[in-house]
Amino acid sequence: MKIIEIIVYSSENCGYCHRQKEFLQGNGFVFEVRDIAKKEHLQALKDFGGRGTPFTLIQEDGEVISKVSGFNKPELLKLLNIKQGDLNMKKERNEENTTAKEVEAKATVTATLKKGDQAANSARVDLTTNYASVTAKNTGTKGVLGVYIMDPTWIDEPIHSWFLNPGETFSSSLVQIKQKNSYYLRLYSYDKTASGTGSLAPSIIIA
Repeated sequence: MKIIEIIVYSSENCGYCHRQKEFLQGNGFVFEVRDIAKKEHLQALKDFGGRGTPFTLIQEDGEVISKVSGFNKPELLKLLNIKQGDLNMKKERNEENTTAKEVEAKATVTATLKKGDQAANSARVDLTTNYASVTAKNTGTKGVLGVYIMDPTWIDEPIHSWFLNPGETFSSSLVQIKQKNSYYLRLYSYDKTASGTGSLAPSIIIA
């Protein structure tokens, strides 16, 4: 009899980590959670090629047979042989019935940098599509405003950045996000002379 083990590398403030664990629990799977706050688990995550959380290993008789980056439900369904019809999809259906504008409005987070401050961070937001909507404006009269989308699951790493001169604005609803996860917006002024505002939200792409 083959023994299948599921190991989930997770972090405390990762929204998609919580969703994946709920998903696995809801379908009766036993799994081990390894918090990357512990150095040995963070190093193991890196050794396996992971760059963020959740990161899932599926082992058979102690050997790794699959790796899943992010909360990739279709891939988990495939690897764990879960039939789509067996899932309780009520929550997902209710979410899908919410209009795109309502979803984006509920999810939008903002940041405001005042002159004299060096940095301002927004709250975190789950980017549930592969695109983000970003707006930013340098409201100051001097100084460059740095605008960053930050990944808190990988030691606060910026995944996108823009630099705005005084009076400049930036707006795009097609900023590509490779991995669905929780992110936040950071506004930064190296010399504390710039000021500005910005927002971050999941972008709803309708084919």
